[in-house]
Amino acid sequence: MGELIEWFLGHAKSSYWVRDPEYKAAEYIRVMKLLTFLDYSTLESAGKSIEGKLAGLEIENKGLRDELKSLQESNKTEDLKQQLAELSKRLYEAGILKKDLAVKNG
Repeated sequence: MGELIEWFLGHAKSSYWVRDPEYKAAEYIRVMKLLTFLDYSTLESAGKSIEGKLAGLEIENKGLRDELKSLQESNKTEDLKQQLAELSKRLYEAGILKKDLAVKNG
């Protein structure tokens, strides 16, 4: 890589300068992997990997949201049952509700 840099800096008498074009091309290809900041093939494969992980996380997120919704609905049902039992008890105590209905609900 040093020879390529010497030539690139304008040091025309370097050993790289007097090399044949095939050698220069091969050396260029070899060092460009080290100097290139945007290697599209690597970026594309990394992007696909990230997209795959993201898709998996989205599926997991949806599952967790569905489970949370189910738990919240279950919790609401239990709260409603408790409220109904309390209301039934109060109505029975007030003499508005008959005993057999109060016992069934509470």
